[in-house]
Amino acid sequence: MKSLHFIPFFVVFFVFLWTSCEEIPPTLSPYEPPEIPDTIPDVSNQQRQVLLEEFTGVRCVRCPEGSFEIATLQGIYGPRFVAVQIHAGDWCDPLPESTFDFRTQAGTDLNGHLGYPNSYPEAAINRRLFESELSLSTDRKSWAGYVEQEIAIPPKVKIGLAINHDETEKRLNVQVGTIVEEDILDEEIRLTAYLAEDGIIDVQDSEDGLIYEYEHKNVFRDAFTPYEGTIIPSPMLAGEEPEFELSIPVQEEWNLEKCRVIAFISVAGDSLNVLQAIEKKVIQ
Repeated sequence: MKSLHFIPFFVVFFVFLWTSCEEIPPTLSPYEPPEIPDTIPDVSNQQRQVLLEEFTGVRCVRCPEGSFEIATLQGIYGPRFVAVQIHAGDWCDPLPESTFDFRTQAGTDLNGHLGYPNSYPEAAINRRLFESELSLSTDRKSWAGYVEQEIAIPPKVKIGLAINHDETEKRLNVQVGTIVEEDILDEEIRLTAYLAEDGIIDVQDSEDGLIYEYEHKNVFRDAFTPYEGTIIPSPMLAGEEPEFELSIPVQEEWNLEKCRVIAFISVAGDSLNVLQAIEKKVIQ
């Protein structure tokens, strides 16, 4: 009798084992971010906010001067001045004494997209080609004047952000809300978003030699969008309030308590002008 009971059990077990070994196709569903508990703030009274994208590097002896100039402008304009420092180009390779490598593929792509700097540090201000300039990259001595010029222009669009850190999926999700104040009729309009981190202590070269306990700020970590931005529907007409959702995986080396999301809307084509920018801390 034992054998009669054993045979069907063996058959059932064999069938179960055979079916469990069948290949299961991968899911075709993309990651679906959860609802963001944070809410997009009212930005109807938002003023013009200016974006500075600086190219820098740990081997650049003059780059601490660029960081000082950025800190000065942040002190003057507060939230109306948005800065990111991108480690890309000839001076960004880690030093033998470096703990971190700030280089990213997106940063390298941006270096080519915005035009390789003639020297370091240089920065694009709202990606505008100013009179007397040959490229978007400008010397630090001109930054203050260009920022003052750009900040006086009323924004055609206003931007608000809501941020969620999905700890289970280890993703950072961002909802971008906009209010269109004036018709934007350019053929190509782009939305771009970065993650930047402050307070990273590591070595930096300078004109006085290596600084071992240098505080790196505004460090470009990654982009939520392609480096050239995500195309959004054109035209954007006054009164419209389109919203967009973005998401990236969180890397272990990021300290989200010191990170900010930077988002901006720009045009593309012959001009890359930034129409409005905004930044918000990941953890308030």
